[in-house]
Amino acid sequence: LTTVNEELQIKSAQLLEFNYDLESIQSCIGFPLLSVNRGLEIERFNQLAAGLFSLGAPAVGMALNRIKLPHGMPDFSHLVHQVIVDGQPVEQALSSISRHYALHVAPNVSPRGIRGAIILLIDDTELHTSEQILRTNQQKLTAIMNASPTLSSLKDTAGRYVFINQKFEAHFGVRAADILGRTDRQIFGGRIADEFRQRDLEVLRSNEALEIEERVPTAQGERILHSVRFPLLGDDSVVYAVCTQSTDVTERKHAEDQLRLAARVFDHSGEGIVVTDANARILTVNDAFKRVTGYSEREAIGQTPAMLSSGKHSVEFFEEMWKSIAGNGWWQGEVWNRRKNGDLYPEWLTINCVKDAEGNVVNYVGIFSDISVVKQSQKRIEYLATHDELTGLPNRMLFNDRLKMAISKSERNQTRLAVLFVDVDNFKLINDTMGHDIGDILIKQVAESLKVCIRAGDTVSRFGGDEFTIICETEGASEVVIAAQRIVDTLSQPHLLDGKQVFTTASIGICLYPEDGTDCQTLLKNADIAMYRAKERGKNNFQFFTGELRTLSHDRMFLINDLRQALAGDAFHLVYQPQLNMQTGGLTGLEALLRWEHAERGLVPPDKFIPLAEEIGLIGAIGEWVLHAVCTQIVAWRKAGLQPPKVAINLSPKQFRKAHVPSLIGRTLAEHGIEPCCLTVELTEHALMDDTDYTLQMLSELKQLGVHLAVDDFGTGYSSLSYLKRYPINEIKIDRSFVDGIADDANDRAIARAIIAMADVMGMDVMAEGVETEEQRQALLADGCRFAQGFLFARPMPVGAIEDYFAQGCPVAPCPV
Repeated sequence: LTTVNEELQIKSAQLLEFNYDLESIQSCIGFPLLSVNRGLEIERFNQLAAGLFSLGAPAVGMALNRIKLPHGMPDFSHLVHQVIVDGQPVEQALSSISRHYALHVAPNVSPRGIRGAIILLIDDTELHTSEQILRTNQQKLTAIMNASPTLSSLKDTAGRYVFINQKFEAHFGVRAADILGRTDRQIFGGRIADEFRQRDLEVLRSNEALEIEERVPTAQGERILHSVRFPLLGDDSVVYAVCTQSTDVTERKHAEDQLRLAARVFDHSGEGIVVTDANARILTVNDAFKRVTGYSEREAIGQTPAMLSSGKHSVEFFEEMWKSIAGNGWWQGEVWNRRKNGDLYPEWLTINCVKDAEGNVVNYVGIFSDISVVKQSQKRIEYLATHDELTGLPNRMLFNDRLKMAISKSERNQTRLAVLFVDVDNFKLINDTMGHDIGDILIKQVAESLKVCIRAGDTVSRFGGDEFTIICETEGASEVVIAAQRIVDTLSQPHLLDGKQVFTTASIGICLYPEDGTDCQTLLKNADIAMYRAKERGKNNFQFFTGELRTLSHDRMFLINDLRQALAGDAFHLVYQPQLNMQTGGLTGLEALLRWEHAERGLVPPDKFIPLAEEIGLIGAIGEWVLHAVCTQIVAWRKAGLQPPKVAINLSPKQFRKAHVPSLIGRTLAEHGIEPCCLTVELTEHALMDDTDYTLQMLSELKQLGVHLAVDDFGTGYSSLSYLKRYPINEIKIDRSFVDGIADDANDRAIARAIIAMADVMGMDVMAEGVETEEQRQALLADGCRFAQGFLFARPMPVGAIEDYFAQGCPVAPCPV
């Protein structure tokens, strides 16, 4: 028992000592402390709690909800009860009228379970006040930053965003919740993130602000930002963040670019620009203004545009101009002004007025172009519309106008006038052989000659090509005869072309007003008819129009139409004239001759339709028809077992001037399987006269092809023997005009002998054309000519007659196969 008592005394002493320790601990805690049991009755409290809740010693055992709380503090006993029930500590803010506390409630746990709760109230009034002030300041700062026109952001030293304002969010299309705590690489990635980080690091290293323009991608496309980065320093002067404030200057930069562009346009515009104030005093001018007017900017500024006045415009002109500017705000038109050196010039001027927001005129802007060149071009165009560019003569349109005026004048005055239609003979031959440039020179020389031949009041025009028309006022036909003869004589004189004397003539048709027509169309048509009559009469003459000529003209027109149809139909056929060796009587060749059997007119002579075919451009197609027909006939004869000799075809000068002739002949022969040596190509002497280089090239190609080459009608042209000996000619045909008189005319005999001797020296064969008498044959043989064709031997024959000719058994020199 004694031992038990002793132990109790020891335990009591220990418990008392524990209570002292617990009270000491409670006293040392710098915050009010309460301890309650599960029934929410106070078991223990420290001095600060006693002071806060006005507790005395009797308060032990008092219910928690009966203590005296500071004024304005809410009852918190229900919260303590909840902690005892749940066993989980709770923190909550409590406030009285004047103070703020942080309430901490924790369960009081013993080995037997939760026996109550420990209540601790920490007075954090000063901290709460500071936090409130800080929050208020942060709200104010955020409001200020959001109200700022700049894009604002804060990043810590690691590059993580800690703040962005609303402008930043809107500009980049992001939310602060998605940005804060992330880096640029996580947001932008790539080059932009690297550039941003490098600039932030530069600020951190230098501890100084950095100003820069940046191009950044956004949802609206690339934008230009003017950014300022600067460091934020703590109380210890250590950088803790980088602040960036950026302004979107994309529109401003674009506007600046536009202004610079406008300035460049102003300075470098090809049009003159002048800007004045509302009183029309010049404020500025551009370089084009200075270049056009000759005035410097210093000379122009302060003046009015009247300094350029030419004096050519009336007061009313300028009144209308300013009336339009006042009413419409602009004016546009042509103005004549004066340069500094006194020269007048035309300009196309546009004036616009510039108004302020109230609608008051503050400036006038004039833009003008010097249209001197345009005016000159217009004059040139007007001139070319009425004149021939090559000769400077009136053209067909102006001639018709003048003819109408002349007819009206003659009708009023009861006088007569003549219309002359002049055509240059053989112009196409000269143009084709010597070239178009030489042809142009000839036309200009003819034009000058015609101007000399007419009177001052008369009109000569180039009607087109090699045709000229003339209007002559006259009292009678005798005056016209004198004028026409003067033209014929003048144009028959030699022309010096490319260092050579070239002879040409003119064919002139004449009609009179009012006898031959009373309107332009009739007079020109009848003069044209008379001109063709002059050509039919041998050219180099003039003919007056008659009623008979009208009939002949109609006949010619119908013949042209029929000729076109003849080529498409079967109206053409070939006849063949034998060519013989006069010594042996053997057949050496055939000449294919074209015939036209007209359904109504009968046989149309070649000398009537061949010139027409050349004139209307059908000679090429007719030549091809002849070539195909000859080849077809040769093939037919061979199939019939006959061995025909060489067959000759004629090429006109126009055909020969076609570059494709050698290839055409070669292709056609190949298509029919005929050897080129079976064909003779005859060319007139005139076809070889000019452009010797071209002639040599064509003849060489034909010779290389393998065809036989002959010069037809030799002796009628003006061939140079030095040129002729260069050509690969096989044969010369003496023209029938020399053969006709060879038996009784010494001159013809001498010419024939000379041709035969020349050909012999040059290694060429000679064939006489048009041999009709035995005397002619004997003379030719005596002079050394072996080959001939003519009526003495055989007339041109159709195919059937030629085959009968073969059957008579005359020796034939067949074409080698």
